[in-house]
Amino acid sequence: MGIVVHLFRTDRERFFEGWALARGVWLCVASWVVEILVGVGVTITCLAAEEEAGYELIPEAARGRRD
Repeated sequence: MGIVVHLFRTDRERFFEGWALARGVWLCVASWVVEILVGVGVTITCLAAEEEAGYELIPEAARGRRD
């Protein structure tokens, strides 16, 4: 999609006059922006959050084995 948008903006020989990008291309570009923002948010949260140490392991016998 990035190549299509780049060609649309720079190469006037491939697209005839009056041609426009469809709604699907712009939705794809918008989803990239949202994906990047969510990725940045998750990364910042991972780096800024404190480590949790309050969890205990589940004993082996409690995992459904019948003795």
